[in-house]
Amino acid sequence: MNRFVWIDTSFLYALFVQKDQNHAAAQPIWTTFLHKRITGVVSNLIVTELGTLLVYAFDHATALRQVRLVLDSALIKQVYIDARIESSALAWWKKYQDQKFSFTDCVSFEIMRRTGIRQALSYDCDFTIAGFELVRTPHAL
Repeated sequence: MNRFVWIDTSFLYALFVQKDQNHAAAQPIWTTFLHKRITGVVSNLIVTELGTLLVYAFDHATALRQVRLVLDSALIKQVYIDARIESSALAWWKKYQDQKFSFTDCVSFEIMRRTGIRQALSYDCDFTIAGFELVRTPHAL
């Protein structure tokens, strides 16, 4: 049976950027993810956020190479948002207006809800607040 786990920008950034405070913790989680051949899911908004952050952390060529690794991975599926997902994400944003959720997070929550994904590789506690499980150790996969 194929397992699906959401992959957030914060996890991918920590994986690629050694100076990130979560880099060391992300490495063994990623190794376990690969070993178990879990399918990661991201939205196109996650990819755009990641690319923007990586260009500031490195240079354009390095950011492009790392984004290509995500896009070309056989273990990562990209979901493109449409007007229905966008509309539902706005409902999440309104529901949690007392929180500092990004719109990208709300899109993530909606895609996770629609697809039944309960776990997220993330260093963003917003996922817990929205009712999802954060994967913070390899044993949680």
